[in-house]
Amino acid sequence: MHIGVMVGGSGVDPVVSAVRAAADAGLRRCWLPQVFSGEALTVIAVAGREIPDIDFGTAVIPTYPRHPLVLAQQALTTSAALGGGRLHLGIGLSHQIVIEGMLGMDGTLTWMAAPRIVGDRIAPSITAAAEAAGRPRPRVGVGLPVAVTTDVDAVLERAAASYAVYGTLPSYKRLLDEAGLDGPAGVVIAGDEDEVAARIGALADVGATEFLASPIGSRAVREETLRLLGTLSREAAVS
Repeated sequence: MHIGVMVGGSGVDPVVSAVRAAADAGLRRCWLPQVFSGEALTVIAVAGREIPDIDFGTAVIPTYPRHPLVLAQQALTTSAALGGGRLHLGIGLSHQIVIEGMLGMDGTLTWMAAPRIVGDRIAPSITAAAEAAGRPRPRVGVGLPVAVTTDVDAVLERAAASYAVYGTLPSYKRLLDEAGLDGPAGVVIAGDEDEVAARIGALADVGATEFLASPIGSRAVREETLRLLGTLSREAAVS
């Protein structure tokens, strides 16, 4: 199972700094969401030219606002700038509140999906569809917040506030309800190094082929989390 990290920031320089920190920690793949702070593929092209020894992915670029040909051109251009097959293009539908409410339009990497839901429903259904179509086993990326910490309660409290919106977006709320969770804090992987490493490792058992970590907590907690993720990434690369 590959281990990558979600990065972000308001502008190119913060993203480049976050990617460099991930590379220094030993990680070899960074994922960027397409939100409102910048165009993800453009930022990836810049960061990838400055930091050549790391792969990049988008998690995810909404399909509705971009014509497929435009998105294909952007992806091909970014891939050419990076070279060596370093771009992993993730696309998705986004949400009604964004596509209709913010952009005025009508309208699987997972985020906020509990491991049990991935193993019971998501991974099996995607795999069955691929088999029926005569295609190889699909990649299943699982994105979750993660923290190496001795104060789990503080991290969960922070997560409940930081990710509160996901408890109101219908698609995420359905995932949380299906898992019997009260809110987004319920999917956070938090604890000491051994517990976090074990819970990340267990994701492979439910069908995940990649873990997209989103470190949460104080700066010290995020740094410690990144260090562990780098260690796990290096171990996975040689196993």
